Amino acid sequence: FPYYGDRALPGGRDELARNGQLFAEALQQGIQDSRRTYDLLAALPQVDSKHIGIAGISLGSFVSASTAGSDSRFDRTALLLSGGDLLSIVHESHETDSLSKQIKSLPEAEQLAIQEAILSVDPLTHAAGLRDRAQAGRVLMINGDQDKVVPPAATKKLAKALGISDQVFWLEGLGHYSAVARLPEIMRRTVDFFAVNLPPDTLPPTIDPNSTEDPIVRLAKLISRSAAFFAAAPKEGHCHLLDIRVEAADENGEKYTGSIQFARGTEHRFRLQVDVPKLGKFFLGQDEHPWMATDKAVILGSSSGSVENRNPLIFVDAKLLDKAKMVVGIMSTVSLAPSLLEESVQVETKSSDEAIVIEVTPRKNPETGSVQITYQPDQITPQSISFDIQGTQGTLTSRSWQLNSVAFPAVYEPPKNLPVENVVNAELLRIFASQLNLALEFAQ
Repeated sequence: FPYYGDRALPGGRDELARNGQLFAEALQQGIQDSRRTYDLLAALPQVDSKHIGIAGISLGSFVSASTAGSDSRFDRTALLLSGGDLLSIVHESHETDSLSKQIKSLPEAEQLAIQEAILSVDPLTHAAGLRDRAQAGRVLMINGDQDKVVPPAATKKLAKALGISDQVFWLEGLGHYSAVARLPEIMRRTVDFFAVNLPPDTLPPTIDPNSTEDPIVRLAKLISRSAAFFAAAPKEGHCHLLDIRVEAADENGEKYTGSIQFARGTEHRFRLQVDVPKLGKFFLGQDEHPWMATDKAVILGSSSGSVENRNPLIFVDAKLLDKAKMVVGIMSTVSLAPSLLEESVQVETKSSDEAIVIEVTPRKNPETGSVQITYQPDQITPQSISFDIQGTQGTLTSRSWQLNSVAFPAVYEPPKNLPVENVVNAELLRIFASQLNLALEFAQ
């Protein structure tokens, strides 16, 4: 996009965000760049010019929508985090406060000129030219239903103008930046959308997940598989299960043993059991109602009270939660580009007939310690993870690590045969939130 990356002027994107005239001109230039790129691709002998598509994300999706709307040569259009009524977004979104203030500070005639320039590149202005292709299934729209940058209202305006109001794929509970938590799914949908035009004899490569012993690939898969516990809910009637034994020793040689058991189901059902040295066991969970427990008593949520939302994250700090979702999303996609890990860590493998051991050391400060991941030769999840970091040593032993395992109803229930105290749901959800907020702040 003009003024991004290698095309940046002094001040780069910041200058673009402060100058309304420059912003409008960049959008116009972006559309012309895209149309010229079509010309370039169409001139290549190996390209079928009838099936050149365009895809854009965020501001790029506005350019893509207007480009395809003004140029019928584009066959398919994928619009991610997109919408219409760009001028309203400029004046209402927190992301464009500086731009809005600059435009409003100009004399009225200059304001009107910029408004007309922005209107000329607004996707709504060009929607009529894209409508037939949209109704033929050749436009894909994916948006977050909690987006504050491109609000759902703007998405719905464009979808209505294209005649596909009922075909938007909504990312539930996600915003403009936290949408990255569903990036693998977004990429699959986008690839499948464009793959319709592949020649019928085109076949995807077949990959045996156990055929490679490249340690960086194994590490990337482990990171992505770990993120999968939180990135996507399991199928109906199934759950994600994790059971880990923890053994550690501090720099003084004092040893600790504990465990973590976690089950995540559908419709916000979950159960977390943690055995902490010297403190004992505590439990958090939700079945029909939220609950928490120690080994002496259960506190059970009731159906009364002012808040009856089943979402256990309802009171969690939104900014912390968005950051966590972004991290999970990035972790989910690491397996798509494992080589990116090589910039930050050095990975070596020590294989034998009995086990495969991967040693991971940070490149910048290798003296801080290392992590060793041990696999059985025929396993895709690790048997154990040992660490030696700044004087603290320990081992995480996987007793169960399953995605989409068959779930039994009792898995989410609190401990049995204990005294029960009832409280309103909201009280427990606020306790959940305070504990998670502390954990997320510590994780930062």
